[in-house]
Amino acid sequence: MNQQIFAADYGTLPHRFFSTGHLTNPTELIQSRELTALLYLCGVGEAELGDRASDYEKFKALCRSFPLLDGHPLKGQITAFLKKHFQGLPEPSPSTCDLLWRQISDQLSHSPKKRTDFLPQKELSWLSDTLYLPLELPKNISPILDCHLFLDSKATSYADFQEEICAAFSAFLKAGSKSVLFRLDRAFRFVQPSVYHVECALRSKKRTREQTDILTGQILREISLLCNEKNVPLILLLECEGEESLSLLRYTERSTGLPALFWSAADRRGSEALLSFASRPHQNEMRWALHCGYLASSAELSFALQFAAARYPVGRLTLVIGADLRYIDAVQERYGQILEKSL
Repeated sequence: MNQQIFAADYGTLPHRFFSTGHLTNPTELIQSRELTALLYLCGVGEAELGDRASDYEKFKALCRSFPLLDGHPLKGQITAFLKKHFQGLPEPSPSTCDLLWRQISDQLSHSPKKRTDFLPQKELSWLSDTLYLPLELPKNISPILDCHLFLDSKATSYADFQEEICAAFSAFLKAGSKSVLFRLDRAFRFVQPSVYHVECALRSKKRTREQTDILTGQILREISLLCNEKNVPLILLLECEGEESLSLLRYTERSTGLPALFWSAADRRGSEALLSFASRPHQNEMRWALHCGYLASSAELSFALQFAAARYPVGRLTLVIGADLRYIDAVQERYGQILEKSL
């Protein structure tokens, strides 16, 4: 069975497209979605972590909660990171909060840095500077372009949007990318894009759901053109209803032709519809994949394999694994063991 392994949190655009500029304080340095979720679990409220909270309030909440994180790997990572790059500073705590804030901010002010400056391996310079705590990364990894992030584009015209997608695609190929990731969320509804409606969506200050869906369709169209040209496969992760996925795929096939792709649907009904579509003649191969992010346990994976085996040649089935880069080796080994028991 073929395996496509990617790091879900690290398949990001090159930093020059979504640059956050130089760091100015410790919150900008160590904040992450994982840390924010953890602080909420520690009882920190929205007032201290939400969009309206200042960076100092967020750092103060971290310092107050830090003693509660004993045993969690994130605590060790933050401690090791600060010890490595800001020597001589104490561990975060309520009593050291102001000292840490002042000294780290002063160091960042006198020696401006971006997040990519803290990367342990220079060959990973393709990683976005929106990454947090890039510690303990495996050596043998390659970037994957996550098309979902084009929805955050700052382009205001159709031509600029096309240019940005093309430039990011080229940058990732140059960095060693071997595939492109495209996701459709659960709320997606197909709307055929046009130049006029794409530009309206790009210029909208408060984008509607329909405008997001229009841009999504346009992104797949542009990426399919590039993938076809460079013979790069596409990984499609489909959480929406099967008919919505099919409508987008049919439109893209008529418009540009579909590249070689691996598709994975979140629900079995969607898999049935897509399997029927993929079984027809196409310009390029469409292979079924099981995405482990849709499977919560080894029992669910085993059931999914049995479901797939009854409808598809197992030898052509692809297992798509998205994991935090720090744990990819362990995740790969775990799924390998499950596969041995299931097949």
